Amino acid sequence: MIIISFPGLLTGLYIIQIVNPAIPKFFFGFLVIICAFWMLFSLKSQAVNTNSHVLVEKMIPYAWVPFIGGLSSGISSVGTAESLLPVLERKLKIEIHRAIATAVMVEGAVGWLATSINIWEGNIRWDIAAFTTTGVIIGGRIGPVLSGMLDVQILKLIFSVFVFFTGIHMIYKNYNLLF
Repeated sequence: MIIISFPGLLTGLYIIQIVNPAIPKFFFGFLVIICAFWMLFSLKSQAVNTNSHVLVEKMIPYAWVPFIGGLSSGISSVGTAESLLPVLERKLKIEIHRAIATAVMVEGAVGWLATSINIWEGNIRWDIAAFTTTGVIIGGRIGPVLSGMLDVQILKLIFSVFVFFTGIHMIYKNYNLLF
C-alpha cells in the first residue's frame, strides 16, 4: 500500500503546482465525506472481522485506493488513512485495531515523503510544525490506549465523525477559493 501511495502523492504534489489547489481540495472533501459515511454505515453490520493479515492477491482489486489516498494527501494533506481504513475494515475484513494501525502506518510513510519534499522545497512553516508536532506525539500515545479500551462500534463512530467534519472543512474552506 505504501508503494502504491507514493506515486499518488507525487502526482498530487504536482497537480497543486499547475492548477488552483482549491479545486482538487474541494472535490476531495466530498471523497472524504463518502469514506466517513461508508464507515458509518458499517456500524449496522454485525460481522466480526478477525483477519490479522491479508494476502497481496486479495489487495489487488483495491490497489487504486492507496493511489487515490496518496493523491489526496499530496493535494490536501488528508486522505490516505481516510480512504484506506474503510477498505481494510469493510472489504478485506481486517480487525479494526489492525486496520487503524495499518492505515496510520501508510499515512505516516506518505507523510514522511511529503514532508521530505516540502522541506527540500522550503514550504514548511516551522513555527506551526513545532506546535502541531507536540499534539501529534501526545495523540499518538493516547490514541492507541483509548482504542484498546473502546468498543469497535464506538471507534468506527468516532472515526466517521472526525472524517466527516474533515470533509466538511475541506469543502467549506475551499469553496470561496474556486472562483
